[in-house]
Amino acid sequence: MPKICDNKSVGIIVWRDNKVLLIERKKFHFGFALPAGHLDDNA
Repeated sequence: MPKICDNKSVGIIVWRDNKVLLIERKKFHFGFALPAGHLDDNA
């Protein structure tokens, strides 16, 4: 059975001068990724 995600999230691609902005993840899933995040219900 697939895991159901009930969180709202957002991501962005920043592209400038033929370069893409990436962040380095320090927690699992390690590596590089596009900037993204989750929206808290109480925000």
